Amino acid sequence: MKTLSQWLRVIGGILLLPFLLVILLIVKPIEWLWRRFVSPVPAENRADMDSEQFILLNTTLQKLLQAQSSEEATRILQQHPELLTDEADTLLGFYIEEARKQGDEEAVQFFKSHREALQLFRSQLQGASQQTTTEHNDIPAHFLAIIDQAKAAEARYQQGQGVPALNEAIAAWEQILNHPEFAKADAKGKLRLVVLNNSATTFRHRYRATGVLADLDKALSSWEEVANSVPSDFPDLPMYLSNLGIGLSDRYQRTGALSDLDDSRRLLSRYQRTGALSDLDDSIANAQKAVELTQVGESNLPALLNNLGNGLSYRYKRTGALSDLDDSIAKTQKAVKLTPEGSPSLPMYLNNLGGFLSYRYQRTGALSDLDDSIANAQKAVELAQVGEPNLPSYLSNLGNSLSNRYQRTGALSDLDDSIANAQKAVKLTPEGSPDLPMYLNSLGNSLSNRYERTGALSDLDDSIANAQKAVKLTPEGSPSLPIYLNSLGSFLSSRYQRTLRRQHCQRTKGG
Repeated sequence: MKTLSQWLRVIGGILLLPFLLVILLIVKPIEWLWRRFVSPVPAENRADMDSEQFILLNTTLQKLLQAQSSEEATRILQQHPELLTDEADTLLGFYIEEARKQGDEEAVQFFKSHREALQLFRSQLQGASQQTTTEHNDIPAHFLAIIDQAKAAEARYQQGQGVPALNEAIAAWEQILNHPEFAKADAKGKLRLVVLNNSATTFRHRYRATGVLADLDKALSSWEEVANSVPSDFPDLPMYLSNLGIGLSDRYQRTGALSDLDDSRRLLSRYQRTGALSDLDDSIANAQKAVELTQVGESNLPALLNNLGNGLSYRYKRTGALSDLDDSIAKTQKAVKLTPEGSPSLPMYLNNLGGFLSYRYQRTGALSDLDDSIANAQKAVELAQVGEPNLPSYLSNLGNSLSNRYQRTGALSDLDDSIANAQKAVKLTPEGSPDLPMYLNSLGNSLSNRYERTGALSDLDDSIANAQKAVKLTPEGSPSLPIYLNSLGSFLSSRYQRTLRRQHCQRTKGG
């Protein structure tokens, strides 16, 4: 099913031609044409519209006729679907006739070119609507239009238009969520499943952009409802469970609530029970097909490529097949290449790509992969917005990769940069975050490495302080606690050995 914005891209060249003709051939100002031909339309020719409707449609038509590019026209049509109604077509017909009566052929061509472009677009859109009706025959048409509005707004967010576009998408979803008809819809019907799952994704995106926990709570509530409302053999259940598990993991990382972590693990176990490796294979095959059916230039292609890369990486972890890891890297590289610089998703794609390259370095030892991993991780950090919940994770990943390169090459500058990024990750992480002990432990390790290289006792003291805090913040029974205790023991042993050597030197000098 193509959305409104997707159909506009399909015929964008057709829409652009009339606009270029307007710029090249029409020398009269548009405002002059408007006053001369549009204002005089008599009331009896207003297609059964009242005065207010007529004024609003006139105003919207004027915006469209003043568009200077297909991109601007696309934006106007997305915001004003009434331009594709019979009333708008009728009004343009009246303007053409009025211009013809007055013998102004330039004005006739002006209005006619726009009317023909809109008529052609309507015919394309009707074909899409017929397909939509077949695929979603239990979703009312008025809800489908709002769904398209929400998806178009989300696409604009992915193209870099910021949180206001997300707010617009959520406002559209809430039109449906708060509608009395939606409240009465079948819990297992297509309408509730589509709206709840997709709106939850948008709420989670806004949480990741703003850090407002209430948005994540709304997303979790919706995903929990859809996961609990369908049978165990429902085709989309693994996707619902995966979304819910990821959301719970996000909330655990933010709040440290062990109940969320337990629920996330339970869902992962349930997902593994509902889908064996063959299900993962099918999921990857479907993701591959979705990529193949999506044209270059469509706003959702980078996200589809990123999802496919994640699936391939997950299968690599399950099977160890290096070809999957190679494909994962290739797909994520393409997602990065196709994502606009200002897109809020770009840092995540870059971070993922850096992680996959790091996996391949660990597998093959190719230093070029580690270099590329660091380059992508650095760009992810640079492009991440201030306050983005994932920024500490990006910083920690960058610090770890730099530490790996130091261990490989011995470049002290990499170790210094590793420490600087690890310190930022710790500083930006809330005190109650369950990730904080991990970041503290990584920082302690890097400081200890620098002490071993330079002998600066202050680094060793700082490594001990960070390791002690990591141990203190880690609950009993955590599988990470032995790791942190081992690190702390190692650092304390180093300081003890340093103290013994100093005492020995002092005794030697005294004797």
